[in-house]
Amino acid sequence: MDSKCINGNSLCTGVGIIDGQHHNLFKLLKKVRAHATLLDTDEIDTIIDELFLYSLYHFETEENLLKKYNLDSFPKHLDQHREFTEKIEQFKIDYMLQKTELSNEIIDFLEQWIINHIEKTDLADFKSAKKIDADKL
Repeated sequence: MDSKCINGNSLCTGVGIIDGQHHNLFKLLKKVRAHATLLDTDEIDTIIDELFLYSLYHFETEENLLKKYNLDSFPKHLDQHREFTEKIEQFKIDYMLQKTELSNEIIDFLEQWIINHIEKTDLADFKSAKKIDADKL
């Protein structure tokens, strides 16, 4: 299965659909960053919605692929997804109520969260899933 890897191979799970979705998440973050510097609030609002919805779609894809393996780490993986979506929801509410500005700090946080999640959780879980598949052969 071909895969779009990010940062060379350091964030590559080797699962094409997942690596492609990770690539799209980073493209959305880049888009948010570009519009934040322009202070384009309507477009930022739309992009944050898109990031939120795409995150839900991506997490559902990961969860559907991984749940069949009964990995010990799977509940923690689910918790991390839930925490991320809750943070985006809270940020969205605060932004709409003008309690916060879209800052590079917030964008950096989102980007670092995604990178850390891929490096520490996705790579390990997909490696474990591949090993289970290989052991079945």
